[in-house]
Parts: sequence; structure tokens; C-alpha cells
Amino acid sequence: DDIILHDTPAIGQLLSVFERTGSTILAVQKVPPHEVVNYGVIEPEAVEPRLHRVRRIIEKPTIEEAPSNLTTVGRFVVTPRLLDALQGTPAGRAGEIWLMDAFDRLAHEEPVFAYEYEGERFDCGQPLGALKASLRLAAGRPDLRPAVLDYARSLTAKEVP
Repeated sequence: DDIILHDTPAIGQLLSVFERTGSTILAVQKVPPHEVVNYGVIEPEAVEPRLHRVRRIIEKPTIEEAPSNLTTVGRFVVTPRLLDALQGTPAGRAGEIWLMDAFDRLAHEEPVFAYEYEGERFDCGQPLGALKASLRLAAGRPDLRPAVLDYARSLTAKEVP
């Protein structure tokens, strides 16, 4: 669901932290409080700048339930113990087994960390996010940039139905 643009890919950033800790690492980002309802939200314990130990995770909490505004993003480096945690995770809301519930279970059994990755993220699970990612990537290509910018300008120059 996510495209993350940065000179060092987000998964590479997570691998670097994994090499230091040997523990499961989740990519996280801060979001406005009203957006926490769309994501898995961690209860963080600061370890160092950008790195947090995960105390618990709640999948799609209400604003009142959210332990922070640090939300998970679709990038993870996991230990094999996640498979055991998944097997022991009961179905939650809607009868589904949620990965965040398994991460929460794992965080109670061994250290799990969250890293605030660097980069620009596009939520492609949302129509506007997918459109923004397409435009950003196309505008970054020398062969497409002039046509994309011309088209964008044309939309502001006339009424669009």
C-alpha cells in the first residue's frame, strides 16, 4: 500500500537497525491524531533518536485508544518468532488475524523495535495517495516531466468537470 522515496530505501534503513539489534523492526511515522484510526499504532519507549522499543500495538484504534501518533507503515524486518506469534494470535475484529496483533503478541515475548524511517511516503491504499505517487514519480522522470507539468498546468487553466 505504500511507496516510500528516499536515497536509502526504507527497508535498507530497517535492515541497518536490525543488524544492530537482531530484533524485529517496524517502520513507523508520525501522523496527525485524527489519522491514527487508519493504522496500527504503537506505544513507544524511546531508545535513541528515531528508534523506539514497542511496548504494545493496537490495530486501527479509536482516537481515544491510540497510545501515540506513531503508526506502522508496510515495511518490516522480522525474526522467525513472528510465525509462532501468528499461530497463537486469535482472530480479531471481522474474524481476521491481523499482523499487528501478532506483532503486539511478539512484543510481549521479545524486544520489538520501531524506527521512524526517513523519506517521503505515499499511501497508495487511498486514491489520492496513489495519484500523488504516480505524479511525483512521473515528474521525476526527464522523459515524462514536461508532459506531466503541462498537463497539471492545463487543469488549473480551465474548468474541470
